[in-house]
Amino acid sequence: MTHRPHVVNLIPTYNESPNIIRMLESLAQIAKDNPRYNFSTLVVDDNSPDGTGELVTDYLNTHSNIYLLQGKKKGLGEALIRGYLFSMKVLKADIVVSNDADFQFDPLDIPLLLKKIDEGSDVVVASRHARGGGVEGWPTGRRVTHFIANNIFATNIAGLRQVTDHQGDFRAVRVAGILDRLDFEKIKSKSIGYGFLNFMIFALSQTGATFTEVPIKFHWRELGETKVSFTPKYFKTFFRDTLEYIYLCVYIRYLNLIGHNRGFLK
Repeated sequence: MTHRPHVVNLIPTYNESPNIIRMLESLAQIAKDNPRYNFSTLVVDDNSPDGTGELVTDYLNTHSNIYLLQGKKKGLGEALIRGYLFSMKVLKADIVVSNDADFQFDPLDIPLLLKKIDEGSDVVVASRHARGGGVEGWPTGRRVTHFIANNIFATNIAGLRQVTDHQGDFRAVRVAGILDRLDFEKIKSKSIGYGFLNFMIFALSQTGATFTEVPIKFHWRELGETKVSFTPKYFKTFFRDTLEYIYLCVYIRYLNLIGHNRGFLK
């Protein structure tokens, strides 16, 4: 019997009740349309007060291959780490595809990422900046902050040049020899917020992974609220994540300068 790679769709959530069921249904349809893969979906919910976790619980009671991890809100990076570990240790994933629940990255692009894995790439990043990619609906302020974070800090200060888009979490990663070599306890000691996305590029590069980008169109969310915000509700987390992001970019540059760039492997 031909081996069907087990793909785990990893979806971290916080207050995504307007989107989560539509996302789960979209992923179920993708699984039906791509039978050469064995798909599961893992939602990691940070105890969303809007009932996201309860919606997932009701859904998984009537659908197969849906899993839910719940826990205290500690940051995007911490949620993704829990999801990666569960995907590898419990679900025995061959490939983990992470994405948000808000449809800013279109889940219909998942087969494009998996195709690149099939062709031999180890890490495939959905890129807004690769030729053919782009962003739709961003206000000027969001474009400016993204340029500063992605181009000035990640590319030039940290020196991360494996990909052109460091801040999106729509990625496919091979488990064997790549994801399973990372020491996530050490990584978690450095990053639990949005800076984790940057730091993962650095950590994955330590494995000798081959990186590929797939150009995608990024859409401004239609439902729910952005967490990257100066609003009082999310300002504390946004401020903390910004400081962590700046620190990590400088830290990565320092590690590369001193040649200590294998410290996050098992």
